[in-house]
Amino acid sequence: MGNQSLKLPKEFEKHRSELEKTVKSFVCIHAERGETTLYESKFGGKPYPSKNERTSKG
Repeated sequence: MGNQSLKLPKEFEKHRSELEKTVKSFVCIHAERGETTLYESKFGGKPYPSKNERTSKG
């Protein structure tokens, strides 16, 4: 598991070696709601308009 130690409840300590064999890397994403302009990056929001979609360019 690299240089990080797996945090386990004491009840699972007896299974540590088996659990460590199945550990997978992951990325933790923290998102917050906010307004974005038409071409700002979005996460789970309204996607960019397609080339054929009409938009106002105020």
